[in-house]
Amino acid sequence: MQPYFRNFYNLDKRLLTSSLLLLVTLSACSSKVDPPTGRFGKLEQQTPVRAESQLMAPGTSTESATASQQFDMAAETVISDGCLHAWRKACAGDEKAAMTELEALDRRYPQILTIQFMMGQVLSHFGKTEEAIIHYRKASVGNEFSSLHSFKLAEAYRKVDKNTEAVPLYRKLLKSAPDFLEVKLGLAQALVKSDAANKAEAQKLVAEVLDKKPDNAEALKLKAELAEPAAAK
Repeated sequence: MQPYFRNFYNLDKRLLTSSLLLLVTLSACSSKVDPPTGRFGKLEQQTPVRAESQLMAPGTSTESATASQQFDMAAETVISDGCLHAWRKACAGDEKAAMTELEALDRRYPQILTIQFMMGQVLSHFGKTEEAIIHYRKASVGNEFSSLHSFKLAEAYRKVDKNTEAVPLYRKLLKSAPDFLEVKLGLAQALVKSDAANKAEAQKLVAEVLDKKPDNAEALKLKAELAEPAAAK
């Protein structure tokens, strides 16, 4: 991995963690926003990174490495502040301004997938899930550091009834975080709509969610729905 692209790769990891804090902090601006939990931040930090991305490429000087670190810090400030300002615009109801600001950032830093992720968040905020999927997909494809991105993409697919696409994403996430309740619930909801033969698995997942969170409204609702056919007999 060349130093230039390694800088953007490492920078995008830090920005993703920053975006978690950003969304959690500002999520109260609308009930439409489904902010990710802090657990994903921990999950992302634990994602293995290839050893070569942690080392300077052969021939890279100390001065070059120092300049790269300074570039990272400057870019991180610009992108974090830009995403924050755009999100505030979205919370204030100005979708056009928010997207315009994020598009400008994306043109300046096209390698930073977190910007695409934020564009998806803004569109989701305004109920434009189909359009958000385009950006969530861009943020996920080819990104080794993509658990949060994949989760939001899976959720977006499920919300527009593209459950066949959502199910494998949820399953992949569960391999990395087998106890993640939000992923279990999302998978259960997608399984119910994608294939009736998966009812037993969906019931098992719902039971696991309720074992940890007995008052989870969505899980309770799905449990009732899954029990209805049996009750009818």
